[in-house]
Amino acid sequence: MKPNLVFKLVSNSFEAENLRKIRNECREFMTRNTEYISEEDQQKWFLTAHKKYQLYLLYNIECGVIVDPIGYGLIRTEDTEYLVTGGLTAAARGKGIGQKLFKFLIDNTKKDKPLRLEVLKSNVSAFNVYKKLGFITTYDNDKLVYMEYKYDSPI
Repeated sequence: MKPNLVFKLVSNSFEAENLRKIRNECREFMTRNTEYISEEDQQKWFLTAHKKYQLYLLYNIECGVIVDPIGYGLIRTEDTEYLVTGGLTAAARGKGIGQKLFKFLIDNTKKDKPLRLEVLKSNVSAFNVYKKLGFITTYDNDKLVYMEYKYDSPI
């Protein structure tokens, strides 16, 4: 059965706490800060996060009811680019939900500057999702692949 999903912009500290929990569960797939984020650190960060980030929680809908969050997405606005990242709970992985998450992030990014992301070379499944969505490799090293979205991608 296909999952029914809904995305919600994170707007309060309770939702930010849910994001923190999912993010901490995904640390092994992170390319930058892989440290455990405490509740206190998350609260401080969230106070100013809205200035640089669009933060989303992804929820599964069962029998018409929104249930626990199963993922998060983040669009970071920089001077010259947008950076996207996200993660899913272990139970949500391998079901095509990651593709829907990143398609949502692409669709919710302005097209006025490059859209980029980073992925661990060891995370082959995420790399394949990004490639399928229209990201191309711009650079790689022994640990990371840097990718940019091609806005003219057919997906």
